[in-house]
Amino acid sequence: MKKSLVIQFIFGLALLGLGVYLSVSLPESFREQAEWWANNSLRASGTVVGTENEYRNRAYCEYPQIAFTAEDGKEYRFTTQGVMSYSVGTFPVGRKVAITYLKSNPAQAYLDSPSHDAATEVVSYALCGVLVLTGLALLYRVYRKRG
Repeated sequence: MKKSLVIQFIFGLALLGLGVYLSVSLPESFREQAEWWANNSLRASGTVVGTENEYRNRAYCEYPQIAFTAEDGKEYRFTTQGVMSYSVGTFPVGRKVAITYLKSNPAQAYLDSPSHDAATEVVSYALCGVLVLTGLALLYRVYRKRG
């Protein structure tokens, strides 16, 4: 067998194996993360107090600045910049938003959005599918060239 076919065979097996492994292990990982957050965070209501805008990738992006009062009675502020961008106008000043913050460090807070969680799961499983299909395609290519 040619060296290039051996390499394609190895990569095909590796990608197929990685895709299958991830697709099997992801549900447990997502469950563990949800359980960890449930035990180590608190929810609060925040208010959009401002926005930062940026022009990037031929579009204007907006990062809301959110203020909230934690269980300790102190006010904290955070922005989604560096984590998530939104279309301009998505978060007008004064809008109330659900947030989650770490009990041990209220300064580490995030928008609490089930749609973000769902999107993460969809993208993760889509990546598994791409890995599996790419692995299968490489293995099929080796099979076809060998025969």
